[in-house]
Amino acid sequence: MHLNRSLLLSTLCAAAVLLIATSTTRAEQAATPLSQREIKVLGIGNSFTVNAFAFLGPMGAQSEKCRVTLGRAIIGGCSMEKHMRLAKLHDADGEDPEGKPYTLTVRDGEGKETRVKAGLREVLASDKWDVVTIQQVSAQSPNVESYRPYAKELYDYVRKYAPQAEVVLHQTWAYRVDGDFDKVFPDKPGYGQKEMYRDLDEAYRTIAKELGVRLIPVGVAFQVAREVRPYVPDETVDRSSLMPPALPKQENSLCVGYSWSGTEPRQLRCDSHHAGVRGEYLAACVWFAFLTGLNPYAEGIRVERISDEDAAFLSGIAHEVMAKGRRPAQER
Repeated sequence: MHLNRSLLLSTLCAAAVLLIATSTTRAEQAATPLSQREIKVLGIGNSFTVNAFAFLGPMGAQSEKCRVTLGRAIIGGCSMEKHMRLAKLHDADGEDPEGKPYTLTVRDGEGKETRVKAGLREVLASDKWDVVTIQQVSAQSPNVESYRPYAKELYDYVRKYAPQAEVVLHQTWAYRVDGDFDKVFPDKPGYGQKEMYRDLDEAYRTIAKELGVRLIPVGVAFQVAREVRPYVPDETVDRSSLMPPALPKQENSLCVGYSWSGTEPRQLRCDSHHAGVRGEYLAACVWFAFLTGLNPYAEGIRVERISDEDAAFLSGIAHEVMAKGRRPAQER
């Protein structure tokens, strides 16, 4: 019975139509022209990949030239080492629940959908992915040694179970200038956004060269945008005296920043790591340009929650980084 269950899961995953967290609805898919090119992308990562995907699916759904279908192999706060360690656990014992942290939604011959837990090899084999991305967890991203040997092991693993796919590195970004650098990097006094960007950019580029893969330069785009339109922490308010829903000013912030907790008593909190709406849009523009060669704003693609002014500016930054190789001024 133990063997039959494993065989049943593998057969089900191989035969089913993958629906993992696609960012297009069935209505959008039904309206897609037959001539439209589809790019299937699987992101192996954590919440930073979720951030990058937030607007990418809707952009692909609107495009008349290319639809982008997204799949996720996501674990919150997950490093390359952890993704690889869990993959090895699954290979050693297909029934070990720790080795099956991902979820596949599959459909049988009658159209009935079932959600099953899966290991990484099953996610990789569940569809004909065109692109598979890998990333490092942000707290380790400036340390090139944290990528070794796990980036190479992940690369080889993807090539084994999805040989048709191009493996690429998703470059993450540095924290906001008012981030908790002293807590995340306690051994680096005076460490800040510029230093974190410098180190993670060097690490990602080094690993990309070692693997011989392309890089999605989201971190570069964040830093260029921050130089052109910097976020300046609001020192005009006493945060301890604020009452909901009032927040400090956060103009031009690419990260979530300040928000109020939803539970009582409500507390002011700050997320200086994850992308906010502007950051999610910028990341999606970089990914869209990388995958399709297109500027979504120039293509007439519009999405909710982002102003037209911000969309024009951020898509322009993504275009300059991708098409013209623009780099931050701090490197000059």
